[in-house]
Amino acid sequence: MMSDQGSARLSCQVRRFMARTRGLAYAQIAPDLTIVEASPNLKALVTANAKEVVGQRLTDLFWEFVGAEEALLAILNGESASYRLEWVNFVLPDGTTTYLTFEVGALNEAEPGAGLIFVIEDATAHGRLEQVVMQDRNELRLIQGRLTAANAELQRLLQFKSLVLSLASSEFRTPLTTIRLYAGLLMKESSTAGPEDRQRFIATIYGQANRLASLVNDLLDLDLIEAGHLNLNRVPCDLSSMIRQVTEVMNAVVIPRRLTWTFDLPEQPLIVQGDAEHLWRIVYNLSSNAVKYAPENTPIQVIGRFEADAAALHIVSAGPSMTETQLAQLFQPYYHTEAARQNPLSGADLGLFVVKYLVEAHGGRLAVTRQPDRGTTFSVRLPLQ
Repeated sequence: MMSDQGSARLSCQVRRFMARTRGLAYAQIAPDLTIVEASPNLKALVTANAKEVVGQRLTDLFWEFVGAEEALLAILNGESASYRLEWVNFVLPDGTTTYLTFEVGALNEAEPGAGLIFVIEDATAHGRLEQVVMQDRNELRLIQGRLTAANAELQRLLQFKSLVLSLASSEFRTPLTTIRLYAGLLMKESSTAGPEDRQRFIATIYGQANRLASLVNDLLDLDLIEAGHLNLNRVPCDLSSMIRQVTEVMNAVVIPRRLTWTFDLPEQPLIVQGDAEHLWRIVYNLSSNAVKYAPENTPIQVIGRFEADAAALHIVSAGPSMTETQLAQLFQPYYHTEAARQNPLSGADLGLFVVKYLVEAHGGRLAVTRQPDRGTTFSVRLPLQ
């Protein structure tokens, strides 16, 4: 048992701790971390009876102090004033859960090596409030994340809306006007127009309809790309055949501007595994881009060849000069060079962005180079397998 002097010292220290911490239970701890004396309510926190509490190590009854022996030793050596564990989630013997705060200090501040005082504070109300606050904070973060995602989607939709309006006011209007014009000529002059004129009218309408369809497909693909829903249906495709089909479709635009095609294609089919519709779009958009910016009376060179394990397509035209910065940004959506903004045939220019995405979706590479003596070359390399 403790001496009267020890009990008085303990009572004095306990009163100071209880006044400062609003403690509800306490125990005196010997330098070897065994419990010397404990209050009845501390005994009620553990399943053992009174005899089993006294004489046991603190770490055996409260596992929260396992690993904290050095911190407790620092108090006994006078190197630290106290050790505190806040809002400990503690399961009582009856199975209920409460929140406790543990604090350990020197039994005698003048003689810290004499032992420790262990005080337990009931922090249930504060702990539960903190848990509610944390839960509310997490819910707010979740809501904030959802709002951020919704705002990003809203911005994307607003940008998409602006793009649709831009296309409707510029690029859609041009082919529609041309189609209406030539359809009207075809209807009015059907009795007097010769076969060559009628064929030219029909070819122009067909070419402009293809241009309009390509714009719509670019728009639809952009929506799928940004939403991450674009799928490819891969089958064997002949790039050489596709190139000739595309250029024939575009002759209605090429011939009036006195442009010419020159071809350098292999005799054997240039077969790749890919989505036929989207490979067509790659060839069409690159060809359309070359036609759009090529000066009148200039050739557009189309080269197809086998290069190692890839099928390569190169389209060379004497387009406007571009800086290295402009070349680097050329495949960004909604990007225009100064020459593109001044070109009456240029609209939103989604084609190159869509081409880059489609090429990379096929496992290929897209590049653009500019040489003063050759003009601008767009190069696509697609794996043969």
